[in-house]
Amino acid sequence: MADEAVQEEGIEEEAPAGETKEQKRKRMKQTVLNRLAGARVDTVRDRVVWIMNREITTRDSDITLMLRYWELFEPELYARGNITPDSLYQLTRLTVISRHRATIQNDYKLFLASEEVQAKRGRLDGEHRERRVAENPHMSSIVVYADESGKTADNLLVGTFWILEDIQTLRLKQDIDAWRVATGFKHELHFTNASQGNLHRYLEILDLLVARGNSISFKVITVPRRGNANAPAVLDDLLFHVINRGIQHEHQSGRAPLPRSLQVWKDAEEEARDRVSVANLRERLEAASAAGFDRQLHVQSVTAVDSSKNDFIQIADLFLGSVNRFLHNNRAAGDHAKDQLARAFLAAFCGDGGIHRIENDMVTFERL
Repeated sequence: MADEAVQEEGIEEEAPAGETKEQKRKRMKQTVLNRLAGARVDTVRDRVVWIMNREITTRDSDITLMLRYWELFEPELYARGNITPDSLYQLTRLTVISRHRATIQNDYKLFLASEEVQAKRGRLDGEHRERRVAENPHMSSIVVYADESGKTADNLLVGTFWILEDIQTLRLKQDIDAWRVATGFKHELHFTNASQGNLHRYLEILDLLVARGNSISFKVITVPRRGNANAPAVLDDLLFHVINRGIQHEHQSGRAPLPRSLQVWKDAEEEARDRVSVANLRERLEAASAAGFDRQLHVQSVTAVDSSKNDFIQIADLFLGSVNRFLHNNRAAGDHAKDQLARAFLAAFCGDGGIHRIENDMVTFERL
């Protein structure tokens, strides 16, 4: 087993001066969520969080959690039914995995066990009981990453990047990490930073997305800013509508049929606004599930996270920037790097091998 201190390197942040125990708990909880949103699985804790978020049964049983950890992250050492004494010395130990599970559930109140198991563990807390999917603990997930634009432009836009099966978040993150290592590209991916000097790197990211095109899609919704005095409220409405209509589209097209669970990760703006908008969006999506999806959509989480270390929200930014460029710069007809990136991005999912669908004011881009 790799040295535990090395495995946990990078998740701890320098504590602000005078930080209280409760402030540290909140900070670390947000760190855990930020890393989960970016499918970062560099540490034992990251991996435990990723599994517990994805598989409900692992929240109740440390043995189930350990076996899934070995299967997913240490397959070269673990072969189902064929664990050797030598491999036991190298596989991550149950005590390490269990300790992280306990911290995640008891300190951060995330991915809680069933009420029965909480009661046995002496940790049942009615205020923090988690919504569960008792009917199907292995329900597939849709993961949506969202970005917004237009507060000072002619149009308000919300762009979303959809991953239609949560295991693909891990696979795509592995692709991106390998690309970063191979190219040495360590910068954030932002449309505004595209230039002739780095355009080839942005096009390489586009190639990675095209390679996984059958499991992803992009959706954008826009309205004129004029006449909408409260831009933040309109953007919140647009995010709800693009997700609600997007779920309908993915279900009806057969690409992601219900029942499904839903995770939404949005770019964090202002803490006070995020707290309200996240709560409102969750309530509206749960109401939409009851009214329009026969409760076949389980809203697992809606969370605002920092985009600076989240490749997927940055990909949503690339898509949204491409749409914005197309709308406001003569259909991106120029030779600037941003024009070339916008044309390439939209063509990849709406051209050779791709399609776009216009439904009311929502446009979906996907691979055939």
